[in-house]
Amino acid sequence: MSTNLQSIKGRYLYMFKAKNLGIGIPAGWMSVFAQLCENIDEILGPDKRGFHFVQCKQKFGSARWYCKLNKVKQRTPVDILDSKGVVMSLRVPDKHKTPDMLGEKIAALVHEAEARTMQLCIVCGEPSRLDTFDGYMLQLCAVHKKMRRKGTLPNFWEEDDEFDPP
Repeated sequence: MSTNLQSIKGRYLYMFKAKNLGIGIPAGWMSVFAQLCENIDEILGPDKRGFHFVQCKQKFGSARWYCKLNKVKQRTPVDILDSKGVVMSLRVPDKHKTPDMLGEKIAALVHEAEARTMQLCIVCGEPSRLDTFDGYMLQLCAVHKKMRRKGTLPNFWEEDDEFDPP
């Protein structure tokens, strides 16, 4: 499977067709996102039930991938931070919604994929550590951490503003 945003969107068009707040995936996390999309597609089977991503971004040094399945929204994440970054990311249950087993399975896949990004360089996907240089948290390998200090960190974002669904 190709691992760039255009090819992922082309393969799983329904996941990106609805209104969203922005889809941005760093190059180093693209393979994790591609696998997440494949896993979600397998779970949904032929009935895609209105699934789509609402927003994909980086926050506190890990991915935040928000999605919607029909009327079932993803639980709101609550991040517990310390000086080294996110200690724990919890999903607060919505008291007003009934549990949806399919929604819960997808939420678990998303949460697991987000957790994996806490160990991968946002630029290249190699093993990383949280870097808080200049107060902005990024997962970076040793090479890209040095580049960040020198001001030579390459652009690592693939965003959706170029995608025009057929």
